[in-house]
Amino acid sequence: LPPPPPPPPGRSMGRNTQVWAIVAGRKSHLILVVSLGCRQDTQVIFFDPSSGAVVYTWTPGVDQFPSADDAMTAVKARYGAFSECKQGCAILGVVAVTPIIRVLLATEVRRDALPGGHDVCVVTQTEWVGGELPSSAAARAGGMSAQ
Repeated sequence: LPPPPPPPPGRSMGRNTQVWAIVAGRKSHLILVVSLGCRQDTQVIFFDPSSGAVVYTWTPGVDQFPSADDAMTAVKARYGAFSECKQGCAILGVVAVTPIIRVLLATEVRRDALPGGHDVCVVTQTEWVGGELPSSAAARAGGMSAQ
């Protein structure tokens, strides 16, 4: 299914964008749960365990959910307890350098008014959250034991 069209520019769905960076499971998987202000649903973004590439399939019940609560429940059912869960308002970047993966979250922003009724958001606080690329960690451990 193609994604639903966004609202017209400058309009939101009546909610603020929220992002949760979650580190879960025994292998420290990094998962992003994203509720955009311009969409009605919540997306779950996974990362390939060997390369760190983004994995997103547009599949309801897998990486698309009606609410953040539904998405969090599904992630917890799949990966188990969260060892870390940080909330932010924007994803500023993702870095995957074997064997680690990190996401930079904007955790605080200041909204300043511009002429014409527009706003600009200034990031005032950030936080790195990260996990491991499980397949690369296993390969590294296996390679070390073979020597």
